[in-house]
Amino acid sequence: MVARLALVLAAGLAGAAGCSDEETASAPGPTGTPDITIVGPKDGACVAIGAPPDDPSADEPTIAIQVGVSQLLLRPPGTCGAYTQCGHLELSLDGKKNNAGSGRVIDVRLGALDPEERYGEHTITVAVVNDTGEPIL
Repeated sequence: MVARLALVLAAGLAGAAGCSDEETASAPGPTGTPDITIVGPKDGACVAIGAPPDDPSADEPTIAIQVGVSQLLLRPPGTCGAYTQCGHLELSLDGKKNNAGSGRVIDVRLGALDPEERYGEHTITVAVVNDTGEPIL
């Protein structure tokens, strides 16, 4: 009885929605103005990274960068399909590509720097690029 009621209700809702020959196709996903911001650490923050590991097999030191996005889908490279405002993050350290990811946290990989270069002032930028590597932001 419950299954029949659900089926009848679903059929009624589909009928109420109706179809029109005048429907226009729209791009899937977000369509507003895309935006990305670095949430943390704040601009100019002093961040402790600790001593570089002595053991070469140990993980390299990293700094987590938290980003905020609006009107964008973050997905792994090659998975955006028809979504127009979709891509992944590319992080640059002092103008050189350092890491990529599709989450709202991306690590600066300090192993890319010589140990003596890890300390001091650095410029971190985060961009959103589409599946073909073209910048969205």
